[in-house]
Amino acid sequence: MKNAYDTIKDWFEKISTEKKDDALDNEFATLIVGKNHLVRFIWYEVEADENMTSEEIFTRINVGKIPLTDAELIKSKLLFNAKIENSEEQYLKQLEIGNEWDSIEKDLQNNNFWRFLVNTKDENINRIEYIFDYISGKNNNEEEYYTFETIDKMLKDENNNIFKKEKIFWDTKVKSCYRIFKEWYNDIELYNYIGFLNFYSNRTYKLLEEYFDLLEKHSDKQEFKKLVKNLIIKEIGNIELEELTYGEDDDKIKKILILFNIITMNKISQRFPFEKCGKKDWSIEHIHPRNIKKFGNDKEKWKQWCEDEYITIQDFINEFSSRGDKKENKYKIILEKINNMRINIDKKSDDELQAELQIITELMEEEYGVDNINNIANLTLLDKDSNSLIGNNFFDTKRKKIIEIEKEGGYIPVCTKNVFLKFYSKNPNHIYF
Repeated sequence: MKNAYDTIKDWFEKISTEKKDDALDNEFATLIVGKNHLVRFIWYEVEADENMTSEEIFTRINVGKIPLTDAELIKSKLLFNAKIENSEEQYLKQLEIGNEWDSIEKDLQNNNFWRFLVNTKDENINRIEYIFDYISGKNNNEEEYYTFETIDKMLKDENNNIFKKEKIFWDTKVKSCYRIFKEWYNDIELYNYIGFLNFYSNRTYKLLEEYFDLLEKHSDKQEFKKLVKNLIIKEIGNIELEELTYGEDDDKIKKILILFNIITMNKISQRFPFEKCGKKDWSIEHIHPRNIKKFGNDKEKWKQWCEDEYITIQDFINEFSSRGDKKENKYKIILEKINNMRINIDKKSDDELQAELQIITELMEEEYGVDNINNIANLTLLDKDSNSLIGNNFFDTKRKKIIEIEKEGGYIPVCTKNVFLKFYSKNPNHIYF
């Protein structure tokens, strides 16, 4: 404020000495509304009321505007309420905290970093507030501005030597939490396991407490990693894989399939992309279709299904023919039926199309079989968008569509990609089944 005052005062003094007094008004007016338009005014018209003070008018105008967040209030406290009397030292301290604040916030705004720590989409604009919420001990039931008021008391408490100065509070609390997050992020195995735990319930605060306890006991990072793994074992320890059934145990199935992908990612030293999908965005896909979709009177979908499966069955025939397999004749019958559907779709009723589709499906199931179609051996993970694109086609058609999605930049989980590329089949006869 003083710099602004001195600048204005110097300007008027300079103009006054260089020009005649009557030119001062014109010079000032030119500065304000001249061709360069250097100044803008926000002008509020208020009804004249001699009983209303300027403060009351200001409050009325600003009521309902976006309030300051806890993080913004804490930032002003750290940067402008310094207790160090030496002005240069105060300035350097504030500059350091301000730069570090921006750096931490930038990292937390990176969803690749953020989403392994926090799984909720209901979050603050300033993500650093997450750290202050932990320091304050905030829970979901606290009143508005609980975090700011708690930390404000910490900083004001003269009996608390640890937090007597803002810089000490910043270094011992805020930066220490951030450094731990960074350490977890840089360890890919920890990143994946902690991300898995947070995928279902926010465990970060609890893990921070466990981590600080281990530090006090002089335990190493391997002890913490062992603790995290034990938490995962508790999370999935009561799940019997053989008993999981699609439609009845979907949440457990998703949990197992996500963990399967995470373990696979750890083996190849890659991070699981938690930022791609929240827990509600994943869906379960049958590897061999449970049933072919009923398309009703949507002839375009019928045509697309016929086109896709015609190509697939033609590939089957070529494969069988090349090795003299007698299955070639059966698939020629299937191909003929699909081609008949494809040519006559517009002439057939929905019931006729569905009846022909049922015959084709039964012929295919002689090859695929229908045993265990709803257990985890026939299930894999996809995001909802990819699942809707793949549809309820036969295996090879799904395989082709998955390859197309990934080529176009879509995300296919590594284990889903593996299963459709026959990675888990020890001696595959061919890639179509």
